Amino acid sequence: MFKNCKIVGSNVSYETYSKQPDGVKRGHPKYVMSRGELIEFALCPSKWLVSLNEDDSTTATNWGSLVDCLLTSPDQFDSLFIICPETYVNSNDKEMPWTLQSKTCRQWVAEKQQEGLTVLTSEVIAKAKSAVQVMRQNSDAVELLKVSQKQVHVTGFWEDKTTGLNIPVRALLDLVPPKEHPTMGKWLADLKSARNGDPEKWARVVDDCGYDVQAALYSDMYKSATGEDRTDWCFLVQENKPPFHVVKPMPAMSAEFIEYGRRKYQSALDYYAQCLKMSEWPSYQVYGLKVGALQLIGPEDLWTYRKSAGLASFGSKIAYEAGPAESQTEGDIIP
Repeated sequence: MFKNCKIVGSNVSYETYSKQPDGVKRGHPKYVMSRGELIEFALCPSKWLVSLNEDDSTTATNWGSLVDCLLTSPDQFDSLFIICPETYVNSNDKEMPWTLQSKTCRQWVAEKQQEGLTVLTSEVIAKAKSAVQVMRQNSDAVELLKVSQKQVHVTGFWEDKTTGLNIPVRALLDLVPPKEHPTMGKWLADLKSARNGDPEKWARVVDDCGYDVQAALYSDMYKSATGEDRTDWCFLVQENKPPFHVVKPMPAMSAEFIEYGRRKYQSALDYYAQCLKMSEWPSYQVYGLKVGALQLIGPEDLWTYRKSAGLASFGSKIAYEAGPAESQTEGDIIP
């Protein structure tokens, strides 16, 4: 269970939210866990322990962070992003179009990234502003963004009954509508960018990305901090390519899905507490039949194996036809 949860503040930058106590690294009891850390840890504790926790952002996550910033905290833009120049001056003091083929341009980008900034082109920022404009034409999105507190930082401790350890945990909620709101008072909401916002596919996206873990963990920490029982977790989903479609009505997670995520995060925290207590960090969980130092991996769960009853083959079969019988010659052995 959670204890000592509190709201640190709103409009908190991710840089501030993600800071660890001085000198604290993975494997230390004071290391603050988050949804992403828990998911990575639970997959392979030994790998998580020695990873450097470097920025592994992709173009898709950078896009999501950019749109999120423009919508929820535009005042933080200059501390997170920078737009690269249109031109640069080469070694001959000649002004040239900006290109990453130039060593000068690459060095500038590396310096800005070292400062913790995400480098954007003018084309990307123009597209992001177009996406924001589309979002602001959606009446439900406008209302949710207008009334909500944004980037709400929550901290607390998970009390593990088996080991007696108190695990520090954090959450950063995108959108928290006021509890007095007539339709959104029970909501907590998260802004998501997606290549495909089709609700028919969204359950798979939620499971693959651990959004159910996020919903359950954040909801439980927020309830512990405020006493408010927010029953609905909603996604404000916008596709990340033109025409930047906004899904309407907004997807909301069922109680069963949130409970599924709750079991995942509680299991991960229990596992993490055991690893801390024992100072043992296993590899991936055993999947196949364990035989001594081996685990046997079979095809039984493969769809292609089940479909073919184990008789699958590569390529197409070539129909075999016997050729014409050859005439016998001297020397043929006749039985």
